[in-house]
Amino acid sequence: MNLRSGDRRVSGYGARPVSVDLTRNRPLALPRASADPVPDLPRLERTLSDAQAADQLALAQWPANHHIDVCSLAGGTGRTTMAGLIAVTLAALPYAHLHRPVVLKELEAAPLSHAHERWGAENDQLINVGRRGGNVRLTERPMHPAELHPMIVCDAPAGLLATERVTRANSADSVVLTVRPDRVSLAKTAEALLWLQDDRGVARQRITVVINDAAGRHDRNSKPAATALGIRCWSVHRLAAHPALGPGRVLPSQHVPGPIHKAVVRICLDVYRSIQPAVVTAAPGEEDRNA
Repeated sequence: MNLRSGDRRVSGYGARPVSVDLTRNRPLALPRASADPVPDLPRLERTLSDAQAADQLALAQWPANHHIDVCSLAGGTGRTTMAGLIAVTLAALPYAHLHRPVVLKELEAAPLSHAHERWGAENDQLINVGRRGGNVRLTERPMHPAELHPMIVCDAPAGLLATERVTRANSADSVVLTVRPDRVSLAKTAEALLWLQDDRGVARQRITVVINDAAGRHDRNSKPAATALGIRCWSVHRLAAHPALGPGRVLPSQHVPGPIHKAVVRICLDVYRSIQPAVVTAAPGEEDRNA
């Protein structure tokens, strides 16, 4: 269904699935003829300053002991790196030093993968993030419910069944799903989300997808496949490849590279908004959508 928005034509959609052929090379946009907000549309682009983003993501704003489960359907998608980036980014927020450490842990009963190479710290040791930032605690032990932390970032095992087990374990957890950028991986992820939501009852709003450019290459049909994937989750983000990241590299804890930091902040903002009681709609004048 085509709707006219000013001088350009855009594709809008409602409750039914949209064929990829209908949306290829056309940006998805909110139909202006509809007065009611549609909460399950892809994420609306919001232009926030660094200070505004930090205010929204402040550790005091999150529910105590909220879990962010970083999952993947296959190995080698940068899942462990993504978990570390989220933990470091949240621990670097202003006033984070006033809170207990952000916890980074694996859900399997095993040490964090390549902990010495990636983090340079033993389990149950603290990683200080910046001179004025807070701390990240690496741990492999189960968390006691009485231990209150502002955030617990979990590196989940790879695989569809492991992801299904994690997503069903606690319906309050947020899920960040990392995926390769090629068409086949994106299409299989869309199929997996269809199964998780329709057969397993996993709420779509819980899932944020991160397309990791460092895990592979885009191909001819990556863009329409990513569009189809965006219909099945809360939001889709791209994490650009960067020489500071990758297998065998030490993940920077003192200073995350600027482009990576901005991308992870946007991911964290969408995760935070997804756990709010009501979906936040765009403010007046903020009607552009993230490509």
